[in-house]
Amino acid sequence: MKVAIVKEEKCIGCGRCISACPFSAIKMDHKKAIILEEMCRGCMRCAPACPTNAIVVK
Repeated sequence: MKVAIVKEEKCIGCGRCISACPFSAIKMDHKKAIILEEMCRGCMRCAPACPTNAIVVK
């Protein structure tokens, strides 16, 4: 199953991905988004919400 990952160097900590995730699989840690892999369902709704394209499929 595919899951999302965050490219830390691109993440600006805006939180748009958190709002886009229907599974509450994203949290903020030190102003960077973190994907909780055990909760991610691979829907990828977070990726288009990211203004810096920091979220990709693993």
